[in-house]
Amino acid sequence: MTATPDAQAASLERGRALFRNKGCVTCHVNTRVEGRTGVLGSVGPNLTRYTNDPDFLRRWLANPPAVRPDTRMPNLHLSAAEIEDLIAFLSEPRP
Repeated sequence: MTATPDAQAASLERGRALFRNKGCVTCHVNTRVEGRTGVLGSVGPNLTRYTNDPDFLRRWLANPPAVRPDTRMPNLHLSAAEIEDLIAFLSEPRP
């Protein structure tokens, strides 16, 4: 079942808030998030125009070190709903 436009917009906004509140802004630049992002410099990639397969993102966001043991990204212990909201945000169509 496809989410309604309102549900999609709400998920995207929750994802944007999670990007800030879970600390993603510390290591990643994303110009679609208000305020300063990428505070630690180039620790993680710029995610402003990032795209990837949703199934990969689900595995990655659930436990980054399990996917890539040498990653500097910690396991944030995200819920399934939080992961879906972050995927919605990261996948937002951009001009």
